[in-house]
Amino acid sequence: MAIKTFGAGAVLTASDTNTYLANSGLVYIGGGSFTGATSFDITGFSTTYKYYRLEFVAKRVDTSGNTTLYAQLYNGATARNTGYYATAFFSSYLGATGVGYTSNNASSFLIGFADSGSSGITVYDMQGMTSDIFSMTGSIWDSGNARNYMSGALHNVSETNDKIRVSATAGTITGTWRLQGVREP
Repeated sequence: MAIKTFGAGAVLTASDTNTYLANSGLVYIGGGSFTGATSFDITGFSTTYKYYRLEFVAKRVDTSGNTTLYAQLYNGATARNTGYYATAFFSSYLGATGVGYTSNNASSFLIGFADSGSSGITVYDMQGMTSDIFSMTGSIWDSGNARNYMSGALHNVSETNDKIRVSATAGTITGTWRLQGVREP
């Protein structure tokens, strides 16, 4: 798309706004909430966008402490059970050392933790043009301990996916999620 330059005194029209201002940036796709769940589904992925921004907040509600959250891709009801590779690093406010995590051709990948915290995830290419790539950061507050993590994951299988299922390893979780698509000019 061509770039239009506006000079002093120029009038910005509705056509200019629609063409030059509204054709890029984040677009809200959808969101939801979950209560007392062992897993929840994030839907809204389609061929409309190549890149997505996903945010979620999850809290373990059945007992104190956190639970680890894992994600798995789906196309309709079909789970993608292989081909997940990931690395992660976790740091702790109370601990002097960090902890590493890796997975090699696993059935899912670590996406975060649930206590009183949030996770932000950038998702690249859910439509199978290349491998699905995930870049994740997050923070939680766990029994007086601030924990932060950074991780990356990839699903090394070229296939179309329309849903991410997030599952807790223990207990039940409550929270919200929000999905945005990245509209490119």
